[in-house]
Amino acid sequence: MPFTIVRQDITKLKVDAIVNAANTDLQMGGGVCGAIFKAAGAPELQAACDKLAPIKTGEAVITPGFGLPAKFIIHAAGPVYRQWNKEQNEQHLRAAYTNSLKRAVENNCETIAFPLISSGIYGYPKDEALQVATSAIQGFLTDHDLDVTLVVFDKSAFTISCELLGAVESYIDEHYIETHEIRRRQLLNVERDALYEADEDVTNYNEPIFEEMLAPSVGAPVPLDDLVGNLDEPFSQMLLRLIEPNLIEVLPITTDNYEPAFIQFEAVSNKDYLNELSSTRGSNCTSVDALIYGLLNDGRKIIFPIEWKYVEAYYNDDKAAGDKGITRKRRYTELINNSAQLKSENHAIYYFEPFYQLMRQTLWAEQMVIHNNSEIISADKYLHIHVIPADNNELLTRIYKCSEKPMEDTWRSCINNQGKYLIVTPKQLLSKVQGKEYDKFLEYLNKRYW
Repeated sequence: MPFTIVRQDITKLKVDAIVNAANTDLQMGGGVCGAIFKAAGAPELQAACDKLAPIKTGEAVITPGFGLPAKFIIHAAGPVYRQWNKEQNEQHLRAAYTNSLKRAVENNCETIAFPLISSGIYGYPKDEALQVATSAIQGFLTDHDLDVTLVVFDKSAFTISCELLGAVESYIDEHYIETHEIRRRQLLNVERDALYEADEDVTNYNEPIFEEMLAPSVGAPVPLDDLVGNLDEPFSQMLLRLIEPNLIEVLPITTDNYEPAFIQFEAVSNKDYLNELSSTRGSNCTSVDALIYGLLNDGRKIIFPIEWKYVEAYYNDDKAAGDKGITRKRRYTELINNSAQLKSENHAIYYFEPFYQLMRQTLWAEQMVIHNNSEIISADKYLHIHVIPADNNELLTRIYKCSEKPMEDTWRSCINNQGKYLIVTPKQLLSKVQGKEYDKFLEYLNKRYW
């Protein structure tokens, strides 16, 4: 099942379970924990937690969701980061994720959302915390069928990537700030004790230093939303100049939050062409990370579905297996057989990632063209763009069991028209973008990804 990373308020997600980054006493704290308690109803949730406390680091327990859209809250106690004991840090953090996932399965949950555990006042470096989270979740999903989301929220405090720039959102913090003010708080005794225990060399506790950890970093780069919201038609045209020299104009898309938009994020079709019974992005609805719509010099219109793969790695999860596999094959088999682009003899490959996603996006693009008379975005052709850093060897160079070949070789053996699929690196894609008005955007990309 999908593992995605998004920027959203975890307390508002309509999933079966959300995970609370808890302390071992299961007391209401700040950050994510405080936000969850407030949204759920603090008295009721605290009473339920008191019956289960205390727990050990790495353990997880479950309570009702009370006032939340989520049915359950899973409380996972992450470790305080100890620089001299990274192996134990990772063991405890991995256990927090794995035990949370186990509680979800035990309670028949199909969807679960996590914050980035331990990356707040417990000091776990965000890049390391993200690696452990990704590894633990993907490892669990090899044997279990769950839809897992890792959630980013504090938009004002840290520079955050949107999915245009990769499936892994950058620099995630556990502090949810409803308004964009800095609100400092006193540490709980259990938090203070944990921090004391973690650093035996500290002789004088300096509370202002730890309180400072609850505030946004000073001088943080401009939030990416402010940059993306200002991207205009010339930027989009420069973006594609190297890829499609016959493009003469990028056309506005009137279905995006930024209107008129020249890059649409998380694009879906107006109608359910793929028999998915859903028009909302997610595990049951095919979408693309970004979409650009343009006019060619011969008068035809073209769409560029763009999929970004920065750090993804995929395992041998056969999506054609079991009851859900039967449903998936019922959705896509006829479409594959009738596809001009997909070779029908490769059905088995299409149900392993990343080819499962590529198959669905190819069908999506084909159907957008076939039904161009009924779509707001009326396109005569498409070019599927796959943006992958050259050093993402886990995705590019590994040998996939379903084909015994690397990723690009596998996918190109599945498609008829090679000119409708293109792999580029981020630098290649943006190499033609020039102009002072884009300097901040390109500076952001350079610092974050290059």
